[in-house]
Amino acid sequence: MVRLLLIVVCCLGLLVSAEPVVPPTPLSPGTAEPVPTTGVTTWAAPQMPAQPNQREELGFANVTLRTMVRISAGGSGVRVRLDNTYGDRPLRIGAASVALADGFDGSSLPGTVRPLLLDGRSDFTVPPGHHRYTDPAGLDVPDRARLHVSLFLPGPTGPLGNHPISGEPTLLARGDHTENPTSDRFRPVEHRAVVDAVLVLGSEASGTVVAVGGSLTDGLGVDFPESGRWPDVLADRLLSLPPGRRLAVANSGLSGNRILLGSVGGGPRLLDRYDTDVLSLPGAAAVILAVGTNDIQQTPHETDARTLFAAIDDLARRSRDAGLRVVVATIPPFGSWETWKPELETTRTRVNALIRTHADEYDAVFDLDTLLRDPDDPELVRPDLDLGDGLHLNQRGYTLVGESVPVEALLPR
Repeated sequence: MVRLLLIVVCCLGLLVSAEPVVPPTPLSPGTAEPVPTTGVTTWAAPQMPAQPNQREELGFANVTLRTMVRISAGGSGVRVRLDNTYGDRPLRIGAASVALADGFDGSSLPGTVRPLLLDGRSDFTVPPGHHRYTDPAGLDVPDRARLHVSLFLPGPTGPLGNHPISGEPTLLARGDHTENPTSDRFRPVEHRAVVDAVLVLGSEASGTVVAVGGSLTDGLGVDFPESGRWPDVLADRLLSLPPGRRLAVANSGLSGNRILLGSVGGGPRLLDRYDTDVLSLPGAAAVILAVGTNDIQQTPHETDARTLFAAIDDLARRSRDAGLRVVVATIPPFGSWETWKPELETTRTRVNALIRTHADEYDAVFDLDTLLRDPDDPELVRPDLDLGDGLHLNQRGYTLVGESVPVEALLPR
């Protein structure tokens, strides 16, 4: 029932996001952010402005937020990116810590709590419209570990951005509990706020694959608390490779997100957030573009296939220019989703034809359309992979996607 409610709420978010309201862009053009030059990004959760009536719209005061993250590649040190992109004032962090999680209830493993500092200070601020990386914290973290990032927010913070689908628990407690390894003072909250990326140092991974998309990449329908998003499945494959070939994975999917238009329910358009959430992530070495569905299925519908393909190709070109390997996915079917119309199916198939025609310009094309469509009715998702709404996947579907990504195209040559 809880997961069904989550699905309903998120789907409503997709519909609300159809309104052509453009939220603030992540950063003003030309804004320089300090980016670490060493380490690899092992986890990500892009932020978007809080929607009306979300807890983050009101902000926080005198609370500790504890966010659980399931990293991909481990290492011998940790840095955390703290985001205040959508804040209207400096965000004060009164204290912060990172620790290894002990299960899923919010408790940390005793002896693993480490303070997170910024420029050597335990009490620091993140300017509005910006993000900051904490100083390195010495903590040995294994591959696929779950971490707790605890932030004491003296507040009042004012409105904060958030990542709507958290999956793993995010918890809140009154007062400063950044050094408290227990969970007895915490209660769950719905969304991830402030923490939007984790970087590891001393990793055997040589770089990071960034997965980009909407709710199918974000993980709507995944069987939590075990992480089964397709980027998680891909990470397990990449981490099983011999040393020197291993890669971390950062999930920069954002439910409801579009390439060409920003919206209240889907955040800033991908064209605007791409530098922040993909190209500037430390260690970014490859990108998988699984995008375009929301541009077609949300209103106002994008029905010009060449316009949409040109936007996808622009992202691919920007990635190549930045030195990343590029895998472009075809757009999977959504024929029984409630906004579907025959003309939208025509757009989808035309965009896919253009992607396949330009395959030699990318490192690979990942043909999600062929992988997921019903062979008896190619406008539909295969019944055994359909979550039940005609667009999103069940756990079997996400596992299949993660197991089918063309890994060789992502690896260094």
